[in-house]
Amino acid sequence: MERFLIRKFPTSARESSHGTNAAKNNDDNAAKKRRYAMGGGATTTTLMGASNNAQTTTTTRNNGLEGVKWQAKHASLLVRIDHSCPNKRSSKIACFDLDETLQKTKSGRKPYATHENDFTFRDASVKDVLNVLHENGYKIVIFSNQGMVKSAVDGKKAGQIRKRLEIFAKEIDGAKFDFYAATQSGEKDVKGYRKPNVGMWREMLSRREGASTTLTSTFYVGDAANRPQDHSDADVAFARNCEVEFFVPEQFFEGGSFRRFLEKSGDDEKKIGKEETLDGDDDARELE
Repeated sequence: MERFLIRKFPTSARESSHGTNAAKNNDDNAAKKRRYAMGGGATTTTLMGASNNAQTTTTTRNNGLEGVKWQAKHASLLVRIDHSCPNKRSSKIACFDLDETLQKTKSGRKPYATHENDFTFRDASVKDVLNVLHENGYKIVIFSNQGMVKSAVDGKKAGQIRKRLEIFAKEIDGAKFDFYAATQSGEKDVKGYRKPNVGMWREMLSRREGASTTLTSTFYVGDAANRPQDHSDADVAFARNCEVEFFVPEQFFEGGSFRRFLEKSGDDEKKIGKEETLDGDDDARELE
């Protein structure tokens, strides 16, 4: 079995201050935060970027799930944050790609060419492994390139992704997770969100308010590892650029590498390896 090992994350994580400081301009106070009649009370906040003083817009939507909020930033990033996660300040972070790592399509079509109900777990153990990692104190974060969205972060494709992720959250039935999706590429990806760039990683670190800057156990699992069958090396290069240990999904799930990260391996072994694979719920709930 192939093994891809990237050196572990150093003891001190570099945190980015980008996007964390709101402008303090009295003339703009009235426009800084306004409620509008869609999405159950979405909020648009105008900020001044700390790094280049350029105006950016962050749109926040509450989809009706307690603690879960979706955000769109710089017309190039979709973010799902679950504020109810008990591990949100954990020093242990389990990071995953989405397509062909956690999920695959039931139809065999490419993810960008199908709908939100055409997805299932890539491997039968995905649900159980995510839940056991969650129970062992890991914060779970998904990093994905979703270029078909482009700048339409409130458009149809973005809406399909939001529905897809909430169906996924319902199917795993327990483990909490955050989700970051880069929607632009090339010159339009002005913040370097698209993997293998580290913009999404830095955005995640910048949101760890009140958490330790020391990461004690962190890894990334993805399928794009520059093997003959892979479409690119985006995942292995992303892990290298973030300086975290890397696994391909065959190694992490089927090969059992996840067991290294369990504290109560005896009890947890009983929860892993169920034979059935859960299909997507056809009753997709509209996200506000």
